[in-house]
Amino acid sequence: MMNNMGLGFVFTARDLASGKMQRLERRFSSLDERVTGGTDRMTSAFRQLGVGLAIFTAGAAAVGGALAL
Repeated sequence: MMNNMGLGFVFTARDLASGKMQRLERRFSSLDERVTGGTDRMTSAFRQLGVGLAIFTAGAAAVGGALAL
């Protein structure tokens, strides 16, 4: 009713925050993916290091046993 009499308000709202929030969300997602990938690579590297040390220890024990004879 107020608009019919010319007493209404007309305004335009601009959403300036959502674009920045979406960029921020993408950056955090990207960071999370990089950190998770790094953790997986480190876990794999330590697992391989453990296998390598086990093989080295077995070989060293065999050489030590042979030299003890």
